[in-house]
Amino acid sequence: MLRMKRRSFLKLAAATGAAATIAPRLASAKIEYPDYPQGRSGVAPDTNRGHEWRTSVCLQCHGGCGIIGKLKDGELLKIEGNPYSHNTHDYVIPKGTYAKSGDIDFNDERGTVCPKGASGVYTLYNPRRLLHPVKRVGARGSRQWKRISWDQAYDEIANGGDLFGEGHVDGLAAVKDDAPIGSGESDYMDEAPPEGYGPKKNQFRWERGRNENAPTTNLLHKNYGTINKGTHWTICEASMVHYHVFQTGGFNAWDLKNATYAISAGGNIYDASFPAQTQARYLSKWFLRRPGTKYVYVGPRQSKSAGPAGNTEWVPIKTGTDPAFGLGMIRWIIENNAYASDMISRPNPDAAAAGGYPTSTDATFLVKTDAPMGYLTDADGDPQVSKNGQIVKASSVSGTADLEGGTAGAKTVFTLLKERAMEKSMDEYDDICGIPRGTIARIAREFSSAEKPVVFQYKGPCQQSNPTGTQAYTIINGLMDRYWREGGISGGGSKAHGHVGSAEKVERTGITASRAGDAYAGAKAKPTKPWFPLQMGKGGDGVQTETFAGIAADYPYKVKVYWAYRSDPLFGLPRGNQIMNKVLSKVPLIVAVDPFMNETSMRVDYVLPDTTYLEHWSYMHTHPAVKHAEASVRQPLVGTVDHAGKTHTPINPDTRSVGNIHMQMAMKLGLPNVGPGGAGNGEGFTNDYEFWDLYFDNAKDAEHGYEVGHNFSGGLDPNAEHMKIGGAYGSELDRQDLGSGHHFSIYLDNVATTKNSLSGEYMNGLPYVGQIAGDGSPFEDHFDTETYNYGVGTNKRWQHTQGRTAENLWLMSLEPENGLEMNPDDAAKYGVRSGDSVQIENAAGETGRYIYKVFVTNTIRPNYGEVTQSFGHWELGSKDIDIEGHEGGGIKGDARVGAGSHIATLMMPDPAQEGPLDERSCPTDPVGGSAAQYSILAKVRKV
Repeated sequence: MLRMKRRSFLKLAAATGAAATIAPRLASAKIEYPDYPQGRSGVAPDTNRGHEWRTSVCLQCHGGCGIIGKLKDGELLKIEGNPYSHNTHDYVIPKGTYAKSGDIDFNDERGTVCPKGASGVYTLYNPRRLLHPVKRVGARGSRQWKRISWDQAYDEIANGGDLFGEGHVDGLAAVKDDAPIGSGESDYMDEAPPEGYGPKKNQFRWERGRNENAPTTNLLHKNYGTINKGTHWTICEASMVHYHVFQTGGFNAWDLKNATYAISAGGNIYDASFPAQTQARYLSKWFLRRPGTKYVYVGPRQSKSAGPAGNTEWVPIKTGTDPAFGLGMIRWIIENNAYASDMISRPNPDAAAAGGYPTSTDATFLVKTDAPMGYLTDADGDPQVSKNGQIVKASSVSGTADLEGGTAGAKTVFTLLKERAMEKSMDEYDDICGIPRGTIARIAREFSSAEKPVVFQYKGPCQQSNPTGTQAYTIINGLMDRYWREGGISGGGSKAHGHVGSAEKVERTGITASRAGDAYAGAKAKPTKPWFPLQMGKGGDGVQTETFAGIAADYPYKVKVYWAYRSDPLFGLPRGNQIMNKVLSKVPLIVAVDPFMNETSMRVDYVLPDTTYLEHWSYMHTHPAVKHAEASVRQPLVGTVDHAGKTHTPINPDTRSVGNIHMQMAMKLGLPNVGPGGAGNGEGFTNDYEFWDLYFDNAKDAEHGYEVGHNFSGGLDPNAEHMKIGGAYGSELDRQDLGSGHHFSIYLDNVATTKNSLSGEYMNGLPYVGQIAGDGSPFEDHFDTETYNYGVGTNKRWQHTQGRTAENLWLMSLEPENGLEMNPDDAAKYGVRSGDSVQIENAAGETGRYIYKVFVTNTIRPNYGEVTQSFGHWELGSKDIDIEGHEGGGIKGDARVGAGSHIATLMMPDPAQEGPLDERSCPTDPVGGSAAQYSILAKVRKV
């Protein structure tokens, strides 16, 4: 039981075990445990005596769940959920306060942890970890390596030379050149903007996978001065975030705990939708247990969340038809006057507040009917509305404006939305979605009559070349006054943040390899590859698929150094097997930082062994689905920490944390803002400990405006409050997401006034039906959709996160292999049964590298199949790796790591682009840059 020590707590309820995602441990008769020792000693310790608990944060996915490690004699025995973390546990402390040590006893009360989190023990002690820096021997891809020292690695990467007996290679020091990129570095100078592509040092590209060490990992590329940093964002949630930000000003999430009618579009709770265990708990414990609630899952594959419970429903729409489903709901809501007309008619925050509403909208804004179809504005750029037939500034209205007013050459946003929704009948929308007629109308009726309805989407709707289903779902919430409302959509709770200063500002300028954040402005009429002027990832996340397609084509300029951190695009990037083979054969110098030898790192020049996340310091916020203050501190669970000397020695002493690697490389290059004095104001750091000791002692930095209780004091002192309980956790009674003064946009003026770079045509400010090529033309204009009429997509299992967790045999033992999930009707059509094999060919005639085992199931709609990601590795320790000088002569592989298949190699090339297939990415959203991972057109044959 929860001990009532410092305060009186109200324990809300015990954590439910209804979903696999919130199972507290992995013990199961089904698990075939690997024949390797769990820990360093190989001896099973007594787990019930003499142990200690230490807090940290999981990183098996992006959920940010607090964890506690059970340790004895320095050995990690077990991982549980940190009961102070709201991600893992429900508890209430007095309003206006933060949790303190002593409120909860770890021996008596623990939070939940999902199987991925619990299996971190195996990740830590995995026998296939890389233990020393290595350098390739012979040609790239020969799979021959030798152990080298850290000093040699840093020296060769920095200074270059004839490193492999193949001729001179420039190191990072030589590439760091402030001279502008010219014809020697680019064959596309006629496509450069007038100011050029930027300095030559932009030819250093840093790419990361899952990274929660940004304050330290950013020290290398930012202080180097390259604009070229990238992430996997656009094969994740990028377009969804873009539409949320453009429409609401930030990334928001549903308040599932308090909703009464919830529609989840593509958000696969119980398997994914981070934080997975948190949302699973909200659904099982809070939502479904309340009388009168209903949960609807919309997507082509049945989610576990729409299971046998009487108040759940699965609506099996065709993949890529979310815009039609959303527009159909919008049509019904408008036709039946079910929208909040008074609220949406208020055009500014003051007018909304006067009516008691948290948000105003642009529904009454006037939009020009000639291209570019932007807002009608006055000379000062202020949007115009009609008020009783008179054209006035939207900001001047004190109440409501005319919802369907207009003037010559302009219509209201609401009028345009209504016209768009009425373009198709309700039956047509149902037919497009492939669902029984009347379904959308029934769902819209139920939704609009509920007390606290909400719709939220994830992954499926946004990972399309036309992700405007995201926009449509957001509009539905807006029409129903569900933003910044309890049980609706809102931001998350405020978060504690740390801070480390810098001694000087480093400018980063130019065009990124992905062309993110810049409009095409070259002399040539049409660019060779698409540009993404609205993409928010310039200098940060970028468009990953187009980054590597560009590097493969030396577009817009050649990249000389590619540095990857926990990134495996050869395996996981859409069309990665086609594109990355070319990238990895042509970039002169490639470095990988990773605890494991994945498919990409097996094709590079140097691999530097990172420690695992259980040996890192860092900071982690939580997802906006959590509506109160939550900020966790990651600290090493194992290894030797010398607080007096401010150092940490990992359990494998020749491995180093990525923070230390990037810091040391930066200091080797003599970059600013690292080393003694690097933090400014007489402060500095030379290792991870020293950096994070400053970061978590930012209470003194009053100029950053942190509220009392939302900052950190004490650094890494083990007696500091945040170190003892694992972070800063506010009361669940403090809802920090329901304020007023917001503005919601139905119409995207910035999109409507921006040209598609390939077609030169202005894009659409409202949702529209149909998937598109990169120039905005329909798929049907390019592909034989009659022959290639079988859709293929992907999904995520509860026990895996993308590709990297396949290294963990505890997790792989839960489901040893995957395959193509196929509807029984399709199985009969193709003459296959579960266990048979098929080949999949995409509409470009490509078959990829896999033959797929069939799993027949009625949990997927007809004429469509999905292949779970994470499986199908051909490296990552699935084979023996020869390393001269490494323990045992290298790394002994285990074939179980490589079981199964995946579909990244089947994603189609963008038909709007020209050039070789190994230089063309898949169709991509021209707004947010997300890859179309659910839009594979294919045909299937039995083999």
